[in-house]
Amino acid sequence: MEANLRTPRQGTKLRVLNAKWAIILFLSFCFLQAFGMLVGIPVARYLTPRESSPVSEQLLAQHKLLFLTISIMVAYLFSAIITMVLAVTFFPRVLKQRGLTDAAFVLGSRGQLAMGAAMGFLVAAGAMLVNSIVSLWYVPTQLGTLTTASLSQGESQIWMTIVAVLFAPITEEPIFRGILFGGFTYSFGPKWGALLSTLLFLLMHLPEFIHFWPYAIALTALSGITLFLRLRTQAIGPCVAAHFTYNLLVMGAATVLTNFR
Repeated sequence: MEANLRTPRQGTKLRVLNAKWAIILFLSFCFLQAFGMLVGIPVARYLTPRESSPVSEQLLAQHKLLFLTISIMVAYLFSAIITMVLAVTFFPRVLKQRGLTDAAFVLGSRGQLAMGAAMGFLVAAGAMLVNSIVSLWYVPTQLGTLTTASLSQGESQIWMTIVAVLFAPITEEPIFRGILFGGFTYSFGPKWGALLSTLLFLLMHLPEFIHFWPYAIALTALSGITLFLRLRTQAIGPCVAAHFTYNLLVMGAATVLTNFR
């Protein structure tokens, strides 16, 4: 009877979410981010304060950072929404299926969500402790754009907090721990599915941690925890909860450091 539930109706074509299609969706996500910058530029121009003359170099730098942060946010949302629409359109069968080779777009139980939130909090606390220790002897001379926005006072930090806490978890987890993990697992098995989806997750954040290598350790730990939750709960909801609390604690600490020190 289970086989009958999964059998497509006559005349329809069953699309399998394998590695090829997972990569196509991921590349679409990346390409749409670049294209989305064109959409984000006019939005950023509207939301960024106009410089009055004369203007200090510090204020000009703040306005440029705000402009870039808003542009990135719009591009990110633009690409994520369209990628999810494509996934729902072409792979509706596998999105809510909870197997290893499916996307597992399932919320999960309250207990599973609470477990995910607690694990994300612990990973964030451990990451900040490691970063604090490393910072005693290693201080980067340059930071990535998003990290700079996170540590800047004012509107750039506010917009960055919105992106990191509200938007990143609900878009990145379905893509990396859902679509990519499911597609790679279908083609290569769960070990390669975990490895390849984690490598692509790190690659997407390369512009940030290339300037401060402990950040790569934190991202790897976050990816490991979310993969564990994906395997344990067979749902994407706990992964989102872990990513949410991780980003919430990190951005909260950045806000405290930059505004109340």
